[in-house]
Amino acid sequence: MLQIKRIIITCIAYITEEIELVQQALINCIPEDLRDEKFQKKILHSQFGDKLILLKFELDNRKAKQTVIHLANSLDNSSKSYLKRRLESRMDLENKSFFFRVDKFKAVTDEIEIAEGSDVIKIELKYGAYTQDQNSVENLTKTLHELGIIID
Repeated sequence: MLQIKRIIITCIAYITEEIELVQQALINCIPEDLRDEKFQKKILHSQFGDKLILLKFELDNRKAKQTVIHLANSLDNSSKSYLKRRLESRMDLENKSFFFRVDKFKAVTDEIEIAEGSDVIKIELKYGAYTQDQNSVENLTKTLHELGIIID
């Protein structure tokens, strides 16, 4: 099994949204015992001059794996099947990453569900592979299956 090295969870809060709700959605993506972890907050501006707030969690090693297991336990089976069907398009073997997105608005109520689009919470899993043979679609698939992120 490949080792999960880092998880990066990011979300954009728009000026028209209640920042506290968006922050809660982001916090709901991590296990309860890690919810005192600080997230990064950065103010950005769109091409039209609108203010945006980038919220970001970066967790390493044990905390990253714990968060992946939390997300796996929170995802419903249809989301896990969906990820399995689109697995290879979400892999970046060169950078040893796996990406998916969850519904930002459902996450506010602690419901984690896969979503597409741009107004979402983006999740990137970074994993370790020591050789080119280890860094394969098959090994990443097996790891994600064992962690419960995907199902057949």
